[in-house]
Amino acid sequence: MFSSSDSAGHFRRKREQSPRVLTTAPQAAPYPKIELHVHLEGTVRPKTLLEIAARNDYPLPADTEEGLAELYDFRDFAHFIEVWILTTNALRTTEDFRQVVVDYAAEAASHGAVYVEGIFSPSAFAAG
Repeated sequence: MFSSSDSAGHFRRKREQSPRVLTTAPQAAPYPKIELHVHLEGTVRPKTLLEIAARNDYPLPADTEEGLAELYDFRDFAHFIEVWILTTNALRTTEDFRQVVVDYAAEAASHGAVYVEGIFSPSAFAAG
């Protein structure tokens, strides 16, 4: 049985013997990626949100990509949820959901993703 110090030394040696993990996208591009548990409402870019909101006559707090991009600079978790609700409320039609999925799939593929588990939060879209 390892003592805590033996165990830490064992893991440190294993990590030191392992190849370095690449953390930047350009270097990591050759490696296939997977994306697990992606809330697709959170992947909507400002340009897409503007298009969807215009199509659905849904008011937004800004009418330019730059203005919405500033909104995406989250101050805290409460602000993140506020923006998530704003985005979720704009999604109304099959075409809206399709656009979000297709846009994110293209973005994920551009980063080398070969598998994505994307979800929408069903309770956010329940009638009633």
